[in-house]
Amino acid sequence: MSGYKRTIVSISRDEYQRMHEADIRNRLLQKSLDEVLDELDHHNATFAWQELERVQSRQQDLQQSLGQYNQDLSRIEREYGQRIIEQQQEYLQILQTSQSSLRAETEDRLEKLNQMVCDNLTAEQEYRASQIQGIQTQLENE
Repeated sequence: MSGYKRTIVSISRDEYQRMHEADIRNRLLQKSLDEVLDELDHHNATFAWQELERVQSRQQDLQQSLGQYNQDLSRIEREYGQRIIEQQQEYLQILQTSQSSLRAETEDRLEKLNQMVCDNLTAEQEYRASQIQGIQTQLENE
């Protein structure tokens, strides 16, 4: 008996639904992460600009009041204003470092979650492949 042999393998609707839902959850998690990271970037940038504007505004006010004092006092006050700006820049750097760290941690967690989903899907595929192999073996033995 020669000819074309065909085997049809089917999965249950529940299995298909479970795999479909896992895929949807994975996509939603990726989209949610992107949205959270974008929102965090926007929030941090807005906060940093507000802080910078506040510091610049304070510096301008300070410089206007310095005009009333002698040159030595003016020099001291300008140096103080510069130190405040430097501290704010350090603070901004700390915020950026913290943001980078949070992003890396979030991406790591997402990668682990993604790997877990992929591992589950791989295990499911391997299980299905073994079932198919068993069916093929049964068909060949018949």
